[in-house]
Amino acid sequence: MHSPLEEQVRQRRVAIVDDDAAVLRALSRMLTVAGYEVSSFLSGPAILESLDSLPLEALLVDFRLPEIDGLALQSAMRQRGYRIPTVFLTGHGDVPTSVRALRDGAIDFLEKPCEEHVLLASIERAISVAHRERDLRFTVRNLAEQWALLTAREREVCRLVVSGRLNKQIAATLGTTEKNGQGAQSSRHDEDAGRLRCRSGSKLRFAGRPSD
Repeated sequence: MHSPLEEQVRQRRVAIVDDDAAVLRALSRMLTVAGYEVSSFLSGPAILESLDSLPLEALLVDFRLPEIDGLALQSAMRQRGYRIPTVFLTGHGDVPTSVRALRDGAIDFLEKPCEEHVLLASIERAISVAHRERDLRFTVRNLAEQWALLTAREREVCRLVVSGRLNKQIAATLGTTEKNGQGAQSSRHDEDAGRLRCRSGSKLRFAGRPSD
């Protein structure tokens, strides 16, 4: 299993969608030389049919496509559960269309002709977004696994720690005091264990804590 960092270094997969075969070849060569793993498609339906077997970090899409345009393709991917960072490239852009594309999650909306360094910078931003989102999914999955290992008592302590409670406040909430002999000692053991094990679990407040 690769760590998130190893995944970032290893995976730079981009699909290009353009109905102009000459442009498709030129863009494919450019991105391949730049170090990306490239797949090429002449239409929206063609890439939609391949998504299940084609892991991607980014898409470069000509906005004016036959059969299904860029916005419709973007919408169709979302409906199927795919949120691939997308850069639109078109010779027929307008402000309302570009605003809508960006609002719907596009990374960039570039007009042809586009300078190579500008295009590559946009693709790199899309790749970075994909890596961050994958790291977040990895973190959430890892935290969910850690949360599942906690006892009910430790989960309660963890919730109180995350909320910012002090030791005495936690003890009072749990119905104990720091001077209740063996009972208090047992509570402190539970509390210490909970604190230790929720150091990572406390991050769940940022990533979304799993339900019990």
